[in-house]
Amino acid sequence: MLEEIKSLFKDGDYKGKVEFLVLGPWCGEFSYETNWWIPECRLQVDKYSSDDDMKMVVVVVGELGSQPLYRDFCDYYIPIPHNFGDEHGKEIKIPEMRDTWARRSDNKNVMMAEIPKPIQDFYNHICNKCGEYGEVYKYSPSEYIKDKRYMERPAGIIEYYTPPLKELNIVKDMIQNYIHKKERKPLISIFAKQRYRQGELDFESWSPKLWEEFMIRLDEFGVNILNFVIEGSAGFLELDEEVVKKYPHINQMIVKNDVPAPLIDCMAEKTILGYQMAVLELTDMSIWGSTGACTLNYFMKYRKPMFVQHNKNDVWRQQFEWMRDITQDLHQIHFFDKYKRNEMENIPVDEMIDEFKEWLKSDFQIETKKEEE
Repeated sequence: MLEEIKSLFKDGDYKGKVEFLVLGPWCGEFSYETNWWIPECRLQVDKYSSDDDMKMVVVVVGELGSQPLYRDFCDYYIPIPHNFGDEHGKEIKIPEMRDTWARRSDNKNVMMAEIPKPIQDFYNHICNKCGEYGEVYKYSPSEYIKDKRYMERPAGIIEYYTPPLKELNIVKDMIQNYIHKKERKPLISIFAKQRYRQGELDFESWSPKLWEEFMIRLDEFGVNILNFVIEGSAGFLELDEEVVKKYPHINQMIVKNDVPAPLIDCMAEKTILGYQMAVLELTDMSIWGSTGACTLNYFMKYRKPMFVQHNKNDVWRQQFEWMRDITQDLHQIHFFDKYKRNEMENIPVDEMIDEFKEWLKSDFQIETKKEEE
């Protein structure tokens, strides 16, 4: 990275002409990153980019795979290693990054915990290396995010996302040459959230068998579905291969981060998030389980309708004024929110199907195949 910076200047004469803004390290929950941290980052970039005589290089230190979120303002994205070796060669394990600033596995609320020391040390190391080339401005997440998450219109700059081109073309090819080739019908993407804590399905997750039944019954609406799965992760439900083979309308996409490690700058690499953005743009509608990550769709430039199964306790957190501002007052977004957190596992499939059916009728004037017959 730093050698490339030299090449920006004639004869490598960069001294006094370059400065760095190093943002991070972000190691927290995904929705906090999209909703509050990244809009704050853009504010900082705007603040430090006012001097025309200097070349400002923006460096982000964050979770591997999140780089598509930073493309509009980031010059170099540096992923946090998942393990470190100390001075004696002993491996230092890193906490689960997405849960560092989230709810612990014992369900105790520990929002805004301190950044683990090895991660902070890694960030400081990056800042020190940049300091060999020019002045460094640091900006890190702190306790203020705890306050911003409940503000109706917190300070920040919001931009809409489009999928990275590599992932977009791969998903487009899969849809055109595989799914539509079987039978061209409206295509719904499914993000069937599944989370386990201490080996048990958590209080916001729907039973895997009921998700499976729901996806099978979506055939009543004359659609194809694309179930999105992350390889090696319990984040979204993976259907049994026999189920996918038995029901022609069901398709399943299993993705992984295509990033070699270690890697200093990974902005050009394909990611799970890039595939997810592509699926959201290229399908006609998305259906989500109860997760704050559903707000990713709010930020899509070509946003499609979405139906979200969400717990009654927290659905208000997906409906702040700033969220209404960027979605035209939650236009074509519907929340199935009849049940509390600890009641989610056994929600009757009939109720989900009925509410989905009523939403399609009221917002899109769409009938099921059975009603049309």
